[in-house]
Amino acid sequence: MTSRVLAAKIPDRIFTLGFVLVGLAMLAQASCLMLVNTSIGLLVVREFGLGPQVVGAVIGIQATCALLSRFPVGSWSDRYGSRLFAFGGAALMVVSCVAFILSMSIRAAIPIGGGVPILLVVASMLSGVALSTFSTAASTYIAYTVPISRRAEAVGYYGVLQGLAQGFGAGVSIVIVDGLGFGALYAIAGVATVVAAVLSLGLHEDRRPESATPMGVGFRLDRGVLAPSLAQYSVIVGTGAAFSFIPLLGISRGVTNPGLYFTAVAIASIVARLLTGRIADRRGRFAAIVPGMIVTAVGMSIVSSAASAEAFILAGVAVGIGFATAQPALQALAIDLAGPAEKGTAMATFWAFTDFGVITGSFVSGQIAAVSGLRTVFVVSAVMPLVGLAGLLAWRQARRPAAQPI
Repeated sequence: MTSRVLAAKIPDRIFTLGFVLVGLAMLAQASCLMLVNTSIGLLVVREFGLGPQVVGAVIGIQATCALLSRFPVGSWSDRYGSRLFAFGGAALMVVSCVAFILSMSIRAAIPIGGGVPILLVVASMLSGVALSTFSTAASTYIAYTVPISRRAEAVGYYGVLQGLAQGFGAGVSIVIVDGLGFGALYAIAGVATVVAAVLSLGLHEDRRPESATPMGVGFRLDRGVLAPSLAQYSVIVGTGAAFSFIPLLGISRGVTNPGLYFTAVAIASIVARLLTGRIADRRGRFAAIVPGMIVTAVGMSIVSSAASAEAFILAGVAVGIGFATAQPALQALAIDLAGPAEKGTAMATFWAFTDFGVITGSFVSGQIAAVSGLRTVFVVSAVMPLVGLAGLLAWRQARRPAAQPI
């Protein structure tokens, strides 16, 4: 009798060995990705002497490959387990880092690419597939293994770890490049992702339930969640450009380490996730979405005129708080709108728009930077969340007569 009472009082465990391993693996893998992504703009401009439109194209290629591989990896992880694909994604990122290093010495260019090294494109493609493969497999592992009663809490902890990785990787990338060079940066990134690969081998799962239905390989959109997905897109299409162009903008304005913007975003995001997570549940989704998207727009506006490290940090704090407040509520709204048996398709749709936001944001921002300058990129980035918010509010108003208020 006593043992039963004690068992009832012990909550379902989150911090199992598997959760700790996948969290640490993600920490290493995300740090590697941030080291790579925040250096691509400098690599293209400094090392290869190419224009900002090429920066946007390279990041866009990476995001396109991530988008194309996301759905099949989700299906295969359902069928065969997550460990193989978490390890495979990390291992593929090692190959990508090697390709980045080799691109600086083997400069064979694409004939119609304006002098873009072939290996640079290959490295970008590999990093996109690696990103999608690892992140999808890791998320699938958490979905299958964490207790249902504490699933949201576990996902929250996972998001905090992602924020730590982003802050570390982005904050030190420019320092490493200036002090040791691009080769050392990609070598360090490669070591980090080797750690992720080794940790992934420790993941073990129970036999998957027979009722688990693998996600189809095709691209099926859930039209019911298009409204929050488009709102998410409007935020990502602007903030996604920051990863490539903030280092260039800061250096052009004499700021020694504009990468502190990313550190500020990460720290502010962590704090916001811990303090604002209950707002959307207690007061409704829009109580978090509206202020979050507005604050994000304010942060991007500050970036457009920032000329000091302090201004970049302030902008990062605003964007971090805004995004970390709005994004979880947008995702929760998408889940609310999904049918009982369509939540997987709904989430695939939601995150596909995130990938698509990075793709279009990178390409379009590169063209805007080439024509009108870097400042215009961030003016447009500040307007986009406001446009998305206006559309979302109009959608809510239009559906109110036929449905209960959200």
